[in-house]
Amino acid sequence: MFLLWVLPAILFFPSLFYYFVQDDFYLLLISQAKTLNEFFLFFIPLADTVWYRPLSSQVFFFVSQLIFGANPFPFHLIVLVTHLLTIWFLYKLLVAFNIAKISAKIGALFYGMHQIHTVSLSWLSAYSFILGPMFLVLFFYTVHKKKYFVSGLYFLLGLLTTEVFVVALPMLYLYERLLQQKTSKLIWVFCTLVTILLFSLRFILFPTQQSTDLYAISLGNNLFASLKFYLFRMIGVPLGFTSLPEAQKSMVVMFILIIVIMFFLGSKRIWNQSTQRPRLKFFLLWNLVGLFPFLILPNHQAPHYASFALLGLAGLFSMVMSPNINHFRPKLTFAIIVVLLFVSNLLGVQRTYATHWIFSRARLAEKLVESNHLVHWVGSEEYFSLGADAAYEYFKTH
Repeated sequence: MFLLWVLPAILFFPSLFYYFVQDDFYLLLISQAKTLNEFFLFFIPLADTVWYRPLSSQVFFFVSQLIFGANPFPFHLIVLVTHLLTIWFLYKLLVAFNIAKISAKIGALFYGMHQIHTVSLSWLSAYSFILGPMFLVLFFYTVHKKKYFVSGLYFLLGLLTTEVFVVALPMLYLYERLLQQKTSKLIWVFCTLVTILLFSLRFILFPTQQSTDLYAISLGNNLFASLKFYLFRMIGVPLGFTSLPEAQKSMVVMFILIIVIMFFLGSKRIWNQSTQRPRLKFFLLWNLVGLFPFLILPNHQAPHYASFALLGLAGLFSMVMSPNINHFRPKLTFAIIVVLLFVSNLLGVQRTYATHWIFSRARLAEKLVESNHLVHWVGSEEYFSLGADAAYEYFKTH
């Protein structure tokens, strides 16, 4: 457990110290309640948003600011602890799927140290991409253990965290068919009814009044461009790779090549074992199903959207690395793989901290709030950093 938590914590430690930024101010503003009735209103979809994520947005911001006020550090600490718990639960899930413990650790670290988490661990508004994967892992862990009442609870919590959690249903179907695992009909009935209820709430009873091309669905040629974007991010190619210094670019390519070669060597050995093929297919399809909601949104791409799919790739990675570990000296091979993962992700994480707009805007927002300079021209960098007028409206009463 120590290794599973320490290495990701080292990588993402700077994320604890970023200020509120952009949508965070809007969520601080709308996540206030003085009565129980006002609290329950958090679960009614908002007409001026396109998403429905009450648990990871209003509830998270309400509870956090109720306890900690407008201090972002405890908010970030909750996010990081959630991520570390997900790593541990993923390890437990992989072991439950009869993957050797040493290989399960590699899979959990592959997920936990991955550079795509940099933004979602630093931008509080993206908490759904940290909390949602945790509930997805817990859902399948409890389904596998046949604890269906708890599974249903995790499904409900997951769907209240993000609408993307609906991918759990096709994943559950693949779990039954590919792994020959029988589940209770009641869990299917419950999950289906909950999905219909919440989607009806969002799209029929309280439909969004927002219209934007960012969320325009496309099933054309853009599908393959989106697939390429996310696959490159998941194998470790950072955004802006071509603008990296030559030395860093060479290091990234070298690390990725070594890992990819080991991946394919292990895949060949695993594929030759007929008993392992169903699990291999399951994790591969988990990856594709987890990506699908974002593949059809070509105008709105971000690396952290792949967090649900990355869980499947982590399972796949743990399986195909197992033959490599067993074929050579296990402890030494394990150490080499972990070092490769850590260093390659370190380069990507540092690159993201240095170049992504969310971090420059967070620094700008902190300076503007400290100087009480909260009103700016529409469309300016200051305006966006402060969440339009949300920061001004929030700090008028705080």
